[in-house]
Amino acid sequence: MHRFLKWRDAILLAPDHPALIALMVEYVNSIPIEQRARLPQECQRVLQYADDVSGAAVTLLQTELTFNGDQEVAALLHEIAHTFASAAFRLGQLTHRDLPSAPIK
Repeated sequence: MHRFLKWRDAILLAPDHPALIALMVEYVNSIPIEQRARLPQECQRVLQYADDVSGAAVTLLQTELTFNGDQEVAALLHEIAHTFASAAFRLGQLTHRDLPSAPIK
């Protein structure tokens, strides 16, 4: 859980979409390959494409909800899923910020 807090702070400070994507690629690369290899296949697949933050968050969270394997893997999956969920939330904030305001009528 300590890793989640470190990355969550960085995610919340991401100034724009490209910076957030670069951060998530860095995050995925920081997870040792042998740990990633223990995750369910669908999680390994979405982590290969860290630029689809929202899609990865959904897949990871859904997998976490149904996972009933090793507790160590469950803890890792929990951390990764919630890190991606935070990134998806930040992405929504950035997208909303960048949308043009509708004129008031």
